[in-house]
Amino acid sequence: MENYVIAQPEKLWSKLAVEKILRPHVLSTVAAGYAKTEEGLYEFFGRTFYAHQYGPRMIKGKIGEVLKFLAKEEMVVMEGRDLEASRFGKRVSELYIDPMSAVIIRDGLYNRAKRMTDFSLLHLISRTPDLAPRPRPRGSELDKLGVMAESQRDEIMGYAPNQFEDPIAYDVFLSELKASLVLSDWISEFTEDQILETRKVEPGDLLRLVQGTEWLVFAAQELARLFGHKDLLANMEMLRVRVSKGVKPELVKLVGLEGVGRVRARMMYSAGLKSIDDIKERSLTELTAIPTIGPSLAKRIKEQAGGLIKAEEWERARSTKPAEVEQQIMLTEYED
Repeated sequence: MENYVIAQPEKLWSKLAVEKILRPHVLSTVAAGYAKTEEGLYEFFGRTFYAHQYGPRMIKGKIGEVLKFLAKEEMVVMEGRDLEASRFGKRVSELYIDPMSAVIIRDGLYNRAKRMTDFSLLHLISRTPDLAPRPRPRGSELDKLGVMAESQRDEIMGYAPNQFEDPIAYDVFLSELKASLVLSDWISEFTEDQILETRKVEPGDLLRLVQGTEWLVFAAQELARLFGHKDLLANMEMLRVRVSKGVKPELVKLVGLEGVGRVRARMMYSAGLKSIDDIKERSLTELTAIPTIGPSLAKRIKEQAGGLIKAEEWERARSTKPAEVEQQIMLTEYED
């Protein structure tokens, strides 16, 4: 009570002037029409908590810098003192990503790696400030990442800094590579425990990385559509689902079924259910023979696949003893 209710309130400090935070707010203010002139923009932000703490002159200087960046990158059109968001700017605002991330993605789409792969797209996403903080490489990983940077140079997006000329930028580059490797492990169906053991990335950090990447891949897909990179759209959609579910390409259709995750989908695939049509043709008894799939779930899965279930088939599946179905084998003991 003394510490949390009747104690003195803690001091609050606005972080609005941090450029990464301010950029999307300035863009969205213009894109939504809350400010149509430079003066209107200053007036709008002059009523914020930051301006109250530090004075309107401080926020004005920061906004001016951000506005120059947005105009330079063609997200905001400035005609005299009038402001208007471009198509690019409006879409970035709708996607609610840092404009700097949008610039990195846009430039990466135009200046691609020599050999575009899923790793290339993951590396492009890993370079954006929206994915920070990235997992930091440990001492034992530095040499391996350096070797990988050379061996997979054709797949890497953007410029690779020189280790000796710019060591700080090189460290950032290695952290981008590590994030890309962690995500590659995830979509290759590595378990959380395996990723923790090999990459030293905790499950909570992995979840944040996966969720952020899923949204940024979707944002990249939208920007690719905006700028006419139609050849990448299908690969990006496939990658988005794989990142979301943590699966290899062959399981994408299966994990789209309600009640089917990455582990259950792999079991189904190993049992010969490699497509929706395969599920449609199988009986409930055959479905319930797969570990962790009971009668109710089997019925739901087959219905989603468009299969017909006769009353006698349903009764036969329901009468199956649990020991013969759901308790066949523990997940941790199952091997593909």
